[in-house]
Amino acid sequence: MVIDVQGAISVKKMMPEAVLIFIKPPSMEELRKRLKERKTENEAELERRMKNAEAEMKLAKLYDFVVINDDVNRATDELVGIIQSIRSKS
Repeated sequence: MVIDVQGAISVKKMMPEAVLIFIKPPSMEELRKRLKERKTENEAELERRMKNAEAEMKLAKLYDFVVINDDVNRATDELVGIIQSIRSKS
């Protein structure tokens, strides 16, 4: 399930056993570059997204796992490993 940080915090409060995984860009500069390349937002929307992302990054510590999305294959492998580990414990 993909939810924003506020939703994740709410889920964790209601279901403490929920496992939260934060997928983080390697840097704010890289996030800006990726968003610009998508060409889905105008400059004002991009700035709003960046401001929101900065606030969300500060809350990543509330998650059970943080995966840095610097390379899609490596990040995918890490996510799969986390999920497999969680499933094997339950």
